[in-house]
Amino acid sequence: MRPPDSSCGGAPCPIETQDAAAPAVTLSSAVASPTNRSPLSLTATFSERVTGLVASSFSLVNASAVGLSGAGARYALTVLPLGDGTVSARLLEGAAYDLAGNSSIASNTLSWSFDATAPVASLAGVPSGQSQTTRLDVVVGGLDVSAYKDKLGEGITDCSDGAGYGAEQSVATRIATDISGLGDGTVTICVVGADAVGNYQAFSAATVASWTKSTVVTPPTATLAGVPTGYSQSIGLDVVVGGVGVSAYRFKLGGGSTDCSNGADYGSEQSVATHIAS
Repeated sequence: MRPPDSSCGGAPCPIETQDAAAPAVTLSSAVASPTNRSPLSLTATFSERVTGLVASSFSLVNASAVGLSGAGARYALTVLPLGDGTVSARLLEGAAYDLAGNSSIASNTLSWSFDATAPVASLAGVPSGQSQTTRLDVVVGGLDVSAYKDKLGEGITDCSDGAGYGAEQSVATRIATDISGLGDGTVTICVVGADAVGNYQAFSAATVASWTKSTVVTPPTATLAGVPTGYSQSIGLDVVVGGVGVSAYRFKLGGGSTDCSNGADYGSEQSVATHIAS
């Protein structure tokens, strides 16, 4: 306090002070990163009451401002992401003023990793062609796929219809459905994948795989190439086994009258990559 002064009625006069402190500001948001939320909201909290703040005061990257509200020391801004990638917001120096006319200092930079693109599920281990499989063991994967929903159908199955899909499962959980109760015929599996922020593959773009369940599968017929014909002086064989759908074989060799319908004396299973070279 100043010493007593006649201008203050004989009492000590108060010392006049001047506010020269620049308002500080912090940007924050309840929305965690990464996110697929749009629009996004953030809060600007000043160290004191300010005026003059407008939406265009914010420096935005990969976003546009769509609304500003608030007063005093606290404001809320809504921004609309323009695409996948980093979305950031910052207040530059001088964006607002306190009651003494001091301009605010620059804020921190607030950023999100924005992802609104749905992933596409992939399937491994799905039966193909004709299959006697009665229990599935299908692995769901795909770039950025962390979870999925699936449904199984007989005959014509509309995978674009969301009805009939099961609860969300982690990709660590295989599709292990028992299909022994399904009849012979076409079986279809439909899968939609999701990423870590919740973007789901559209039902209309579901990953689809089909096969024919057959409890009686027609066995393939082996073909032979390189077998001697007529009278032959060959003392060694070099016979190639093939045929549509043939991946392995067993054979037996006999002289004179040989009953091939008798399973006795057939050798162990061989890959078609192995020639009969007796």
